[in-house]
Amino acid sequence: MPCALTESPVPQGSKQSERWSKIRLKVIELRSDVTLNDAKAEIITYLRKHKEAETFDIANDLRLDLQLTVKALKELWEEGRVA
Repeated sequence: MPCALTESPVPQGSKQSERWSKIRLKVIELRSDVTLNDAKAEIITYLRKHKEAETFDIANDLRLDLQLTVKALKELWEEGRVA
């Protein structure tokens, strides 16, 4: 479910308010219908294109749940398919 902040959580006119106004949020809608095996296949394809990537970036770019991504990467590592 997408969400967004409607107002700054800091008082207007403060230095914190100036910094807050520069923050941009990116909402990523996760795909909930991805199986572990599908996630592993997508991650392998992703890594063939990117060579190296952080777990968080893989999850975001593929719109996968972070826990699913970690589990898939762990299994791929145990299988010797990623280093």
